[in-house]
Amino acid sequence: MPQFSRFAVPEALEPARKTISLTGDSGRTSIIDAVENRKKHILVVYEDGRNELENAAKTIKTNLAGSAVVKIRLASETSIPEILAADAYVFGVNTPGAPFWAELKRALGGMNLAGRPAAFFSAGGEALGLRKAFVASELSLPVEDAAVADGAEFSAWIDRLMKTF
Repeated sequence: MPQFSRFAVPEALEPARKTISLTGDSGRTSIIDAVENRKKHILVVYEDGRNELENAAKTIKTNLAGSAVVKIRLASETSIPEILAADAYVFGVNTPGAPFWAELKRALGGMNLAGRPAAFFSAGGEALGLRKAFVASELSLPVEDAAVADGAEFSAWIDRLMKTF
């Protein structure tokens, strides 16, 4: 029977970095390596009935897809599990008081998402009201709001998102 010291962990019990195959091939990948190499999950939520916001959300997804897993959802169809599973958020909003945002505002008001980055874009509307509604969730807001109408500036904003997220 092996003797265990109070603070030392026997070598046989130490986690190995290259022993568990997650891929089924001979190039074994450990759980630690899989977690370290995991892509960020970004949830892009946009206001229902706004084609310009939908198109902007698709543009964001296309640009971020190489470095992250990006999911696009209408505000009215966003679920709590999707919110909790995401590492970062992008919200497309024109009318913060629109009924589509009501459930999301309620849900985020009771969630602690402290430090997770979020960004807002708009197509001629105002995102400030939605930002205020999400204050209780403690999201990090590393970039300024973007306007979809200014194509060149919107592209530069997406570039800043890629660096920040």
